[in-house]
Formats: sequence, structure tokens, C-alpha cells
Amino acid sequence: MQPTPGAAAPRKNRRVFYFAAIFLLLGAIVATVIQKQHESAVAIAAATGADWQHHLKDAAFWGMVSLATAVLAILSWGIAIWCHEKHQWVLSPVIVLLLLYVLLKLLEC
Repeated sequence: MQPTPGAAAPRKNRRVFYFAAIFLLLGAIVATVIQKQHESAVAIAAATGADWQHHLKDAAFWGMVSLATAVLAILSWGIAIWCHEKHQWVLSPVIVLLLLYVLLKLLEC
């Protein structure tokens, strides 16, 4: 059976926004780990009397990077839900990664 010229093309099985959310959350987790390392270096440098200000600037930079990536991941996740993407199995890894990100942010050095 031939499709009519005016008929809408079937939608492809899109999953780009879910996977973008996963990769962005992984990036946010990595940036948070780097931030926590710099915060630890600030504490060590302050205790030894060494210069700690550049570590503090690096920690602030990585904190902003991790927050921006997490916001983009949540936005991508929302777009995936709004577009009714078919891969609902990706929902649980996104939630687990988001919880891991939040726990890392709450972790004190």
C-alpha cells in the first residue's frame, strides 16, 4: 500500500533527549567530583598555610559547571517526557544519576 503524498511521515523512535540527559548528568557528576577535590585542596592548603585562593576559584568554577550541566540534563529530561519519547527504561538511570549528583553536592569535604 502506497502512502498518500499528503500523509504525515511516521515518527522515528527518538531517544536523543533521554540519552543527552544521561550524558549531561554523568558530566555533572564528574564536574562535582573535581569540585570536591579542589575544595579538599583548599582545606589542606589553608591548614598548612599555603596559597589556597586559586584552588577556591577552581572549585567555584567547577561548581558552576556542574550546576549548569545538571540544569541542562533536567531540561533535556523534561523535553524527552514532553515529546513522549518511547524509551521509558531510561527513566530509572536518569533518576539514579540525579540522586547521585545531589548526594555528591551535599557531601562535605
